[in-house]
Amino acid sequence: MINFQFFMGKKRKLKQNNLNVQVDLDKKDGHGIIICKFECFIESLRDFIEYASRLEMGNCMDEKEKKIHRVALRFADIVKDDPFLAEVLSVVQRPLEMRLVKESDIPFLPEIKDPVLLKQVFTHRSYAYATQSYNVSEREVLKLHNERLEFLGDSYLNHAVTKLLFKAFPDAREGELSVMRSQLVGNTKAEKISRLYGFDKRLLLSESAESDNVRSLKKIVADIFESYIGGLVLDSYNGEQIAFQWISELMAPDIYLFQKKQKSSIELDKMAKQTLYNRIGREFNTDGQTRKKIEYIWIGGEGGNKDGYEYSCRIDGQEVGRGWGPNQKIAGIRSAMDALSKLPSED
Repeated sequence: MINFQFFMGKKRKLKQNNLNVQVDLDKKDGHGIIICKFECFIESLRDFIEYASRLEMGNCMDEKEKKIHRVALRFADIVKDDPFLAEVLSVVQRPLEMRLVKESDIPFLPEIKDPVLLKQVFTHRSYAYATQSYNVSEREVLKLHNERLEFLGDSYLNHAVTKLLFKAFPDAREGELSVMRSQLVGNTKAEKISRLYGFDKRLLLSESAESDNVRSLKKIVADIFESYIGGLVLDSYNGEQIAFQWISELMAPDIYLFQKKQKSSIELDKMAKQTLYNRIGREFNTDGQTRKKIEYIWIGGEGGNKDGYEYSCRIDGQEVGRGWGPNQKIAGIRSAMDALSKLPSED
């Protein structure tokens, strides 16, 4: 569990590109504490989350930055459904949904504290039989290897991913959701995650299974990931919550890519920028003369059809839309389209 504590500090003027937030990460009794000294709660919280987002978009993060980033993501999960704080996350929604994109920055591995359960997670059927006497019953051996945990973990993984996709794609048909889910819960994805965490190296095998190269089999390696999920679910009273949080962080990059692909499949409206300017141009600031400023800012991507470019559409410095495209022009147009989709109808 993570506690968040906020304290009012001396008033300080917020400066552009200057963080007005102090983050102290202390590990006391398993609680992470964030102490924010700020002039304005909303602005300072935005600064904090945007800082975490910039860390995410950088080439690398050191250990301290990774901790700050993880805390920001967990904090976002806590407050994103609160109406009062909805505005806080609206500015940086995409980076928070994107989470950890680089494989080198995989989420922190939740610990299974029960040593017996942990050993079972990494025990293959062959090892369980090879290390027991012949008079041990089948039922007793079942308690030693990971096949039942794999069954539980597989079921919970499907449940968690289904829930994540259902929320992320409110307009998607059942068939579309099923296709996306199959990509996230299949053996290819599970094997990849297992190897990233080094689960394959921890698997206990019998000598014969080792000589048969069982350790390299995709299905076997994928099963360890599902077994670990099963172990997490059983390990504590809030095991399901811990497992869901971990799965959410693991799947977030893929879900974000699905969302980006879905948006890019919408027919391009080449007049989106002009339409947005016309809509916003009829509105004035408090002085009655100054038009609202519309900016298109390159925030991510390195080009090419695969990576492309990502642009942010901002009105008076506040983000109102994001868009991706194979070139900067299309990315800018799609960010304007995204902004237009969020404006109230003129009818």
